Amino acid sequence: MIARLPVAAAAAALVLLATRIGYVPLWDGRIYADCIVDAAAGRLALSTLRCADHISHAYMLYAGAIQWLRPGSFPAILLANALLYLLACIAFVRLTRLAFPDDAHRVGRAFLGAAFALQPSILASVVQPTIDLPLLPGFLWGALFVLRRQWVRLVTVGVAMVFSKETGVIFYAALVGVYALLSLISHRRSASEIRRVLVHLVPLAIPLVVFAIYLAYRATLPKTGTLVWAAGTSEMSLLKRFVLPRFDRPLLSFLVMLFVLNFSWIPSAIIGVDAAVGLRRLAARIPARPLAGADASAVKYLVVLCTAVLYIVTRFTMYTNTRYALIAFALLPLAMYASMVRLRLPRPARDSLAAALAVVFAASTIVTADPVSRAVYGTFSLGDRSLLRMTRFTNECCGAGRDQLVYNLQFTKFADLTSDATAFAHADASTAVFVPKNMLWGALGPVDARTGRRTLERSHAVLPRLLEPDSLAATPVPTRAVLLAIPNGDVPGALRALSSYYLIGRPQRFSRGAYWLELYSLTPRPAATL
Repeated sequence: MIARLPVAAAAAALVLLATRIGYVPLWDGRIYADCIVDAAAGRLALSTLRCADHISHAYMLYAGAIQWLRPGSFPAILLANALLYLLACIAFVRLTRLAFPDDAHRVGRAFLGAAFALQPSILASVVQPTIDLPLLPGFLWGALFVLRRQWVRLVTVGVAMVFSKETGVIFYAALVGVYALLSLISHRRSASEIRRVLVHLVPLAIPLVVFAIYLAYRATLPKTGTLVWAAGTSEMSLLKRFVLPRFDRPLLSFLVMLFVLNFSWIPSAIIGVDAAVGLRRLAARIPARPLAGADASAVKYLVVLCTAVLYIVTRFTMYTNTRYALIAFALLPLAMYASMVRLRLPRPARDSLAAALAVVFAASTIVTADPVSRAVYGTFSLGDRSLLRMTRFTNECCGAGRDQLVYNLQFTKFADLTSDATAFAHADASTAVFVPKNMLWGALGPVDARTGRRTLERSHAVLPRLLEPDSLAATPVPTRAVLLAIPNGDVPGALRALSSYYLIGRPQRFSRGAYWLELYSLTPRPAATL
């Protein structure tokens, strides 16, 4: 029965995901959702598969094909992402069996699989459309194909990765590079043996060559735009940013996200203890510790790969969005379990810690349960519940966060409550919807002309005007207007700015359980109208 625990956890996760079937994406997710709908509407033409200036052809082809069944349907997007999630779960379970094949690890493997299936940030990225999600199953299956020496399958997965997002190139290179490095240093080899190993690896570069050919082709086109998307990084070149060491606020924010958020401090602490013991033994020239019941070569590959992924993720520190770190979140529990085996923790202790991780991950999917994360980040309220202030370390755009809040499933309440508010206001093209400063991006989108609710469908859709209070200094004062008081922004500041132009009515509250949001009616002051 215990071996079926990952299946039960994945099934429970799918039921939980199904409760979000009415979600209409907002923030960055709205951009990617619109791209999927456009791809389906364009009959998957090549020109429709490049999304938001990203090299996203493989994922858009896949998600667009499913979207074709019912254009403008979020359930079709959720189905596409849920299938990718299940593929990732299968690959993860197979990796644990490959790395820890002995029956002594049977219970530990089961709890590790359950922990992966219930990882809050991974589940959040299944609901919120993103081109980072397909890299997760691609990477995990790629690691599995490396360990099984299934090179044709590895190259196939590699091509899909590099044409899902630009970072897929780096992650695929890590899969092959770590294997090459360990192959070359595992034994003393002659120069001829090294040459044979390198020649053997040449075909694995096919995805990288195909990617380079695509970039060369794009460079020949007029008005190509960005060849490799790098917005939000810095003025430093991508190569320098990858190589040069630095420590700044964005890096600190990423380190906290990786090693603290959603109880990640549990595997981080165990890995840290193991690393400290390993360094002490290395300094004392004590032989490496055995990995009882494990495949030492597979574990070494996965642990080094995890280290490489952590390095890659922390090189390109843009917004503190958990979707950038999905692969790292997947590998950290594996590294934690390897550390427990290396530290010779008794089997009951290993199993209990793996089980505890699965339990706290499950709790964190729908509430911000981690007391350490709450203390480190601080919180803000969405009704009677609270979410993390994910921008605390960097003060990055915007407010307490937008896509930064996609660390568990609580973020979906913003979309549900916003639709409730626009339906109440009978929002249409003549309605001005104000939001706090820096909250415009993907906050609303089209609404159904009949219901006033936000929609992905293109028929019967109208687009209300979405404005910030500061815009009134340069534009006429709209006569039909409301303020959507989304609490991740500065609501008091918005009220103060609007009070110069409007008489502000009593707020109308919209509730979904313990979550609620307020909408203010705005009546133009006589002196403000033109």
